[in-house]
Amino acid sequence: MKFSSTEIEGVVSIAAEPRRDERGFFERRFCTREIKRAGIHFELAQINHSGSVKAGTVRGLHYQIAPMCEAKIVQCIKGTIFDVAVDLRENSPSYL
Repeated sequence: MKFSSTEIEGVVSIAAEPRRDERGFFERRFCTREIKRAGIHFELAQINHSGSVKAGTVRGLHYQIAPMCEAKIVQCIKGTIFDVAVDLRENSPSYL
């Protein structure tokens, strides 16, 4: 797994690193050890899967205040996704 920081503190891009051979490929999608090693605090609480019929469908506007905050992993299994993160922490250098 490859971890890349973004312009927003706490938002990390995680890319799979497929291992290929004559049969096809194998890739790790989630690994607690690697996520912890990258400095990400993530406790798996649930896994949700949704599908959208129409292009341009908007899903999942998430806003949480401590102590009810949760880390999220967003993944597109098929098709394309346009994922947006907005920093609403007023004292953050990437606010808005």
